[in-house]
Amino acid sequence: ITRVKKTLTGVSRDESLSLNLIKEAINEAGIDKARIYVSPKDVSSVRELLKGDKQLVGKIEEIKEFDCSGGVIVEDIDGKIKIDNTYDTRLEMLLPKLLPEIAKELFQDFK
Repeated sequence: ITRVKKTLTGVSRDESLSLNLIKEAINEAGIDKARIYVSPKDVSSVRELLKGDKQLVGKIEEIKEFDCSGGVIVEDIDGKIKIDNTYDTRLEMLLPKLLPEIAKELFQDFK
């Protein structure tokens, strides 16, 4: 798991993924005005991406740095709703589903 997290940190950034994660959070929560948190190394690229996205122009009020391996946290401007779409959180959500498959692969020869 630690190796997976390190790999995620080193993965080259797919800029469309950042936009998709932002849009997903905004749409799911019905947020009109948002503050987003991204990895320090992603701030400038996300800023540029947002400038060119007609759907998100005017919805993002603020971009802040957050220590994570990638992805985004989207928060409504009042701070009442927060959606964590960071890679770390997504990995944690997938882990319970993946562990049985991983165990099956690792221990298939021991049956």
